[in-house]
Formats: sequence, structure tokens, C-alpha cells
Amino acid sequence: MSYGLPCLASDIRPHREVIIDGENGFLFSTNHTQEFRNILSKLIFLPENARKEVGERARVMVREEYDWNSVADQVQKVYEEVATGNAKT
Repeated sequence: MSYGLPCLASDIRPHREVIIDGENGFLFSTNHTQEFRNILSKLIFLPENARKEVGERARVMVREEYDWNSVADQVQKVYEEVATGNAKT
């Protein structure tokens, strides 16, 4: 995703937390190989500009949500919550 490419991934929870199906990537039902094939075929024949748009949305999302500064800020916030006794369960 950080390379601006549209991703095709199974719909397990970690992937669903990052990929919005059809928006910044594509999801298929886990263990459904025919669905995987169908979506992959659609991606192959999708116009190049449409694939680039999905890939660009993925790249922007990754840059905004998962860059080192953002991740470090989130980790620091968790540490501060634990240290002050205000941790969320």
C-alpha cells in the first residue's frame, strides 16, 4: 500500500482494519479461492487509472495513519495512560 499499489487481501480482521474494500484496496472472503480469482481478474482488467486511484488512496492512508511519527505518538499516549492510571480497558 505504501508503494501506491492496490492490494488484494483476505478479509481477516487486521486487513479489514486497514483496507476499505473498493476504496483503498480489495478484500475477498477467507478460504474462498474462487472469489479471490474473480476479484483478481477484475483488477487485471480494471482501467489503469482506476487502479492508480485506489493505489493512491492506499498510499495516502498509510502515509497519514502509519508513519513513524504517528505510531510513536500513539505508543507514547498509551504509555502515559498506563503511567497515570488512566489506561482504557
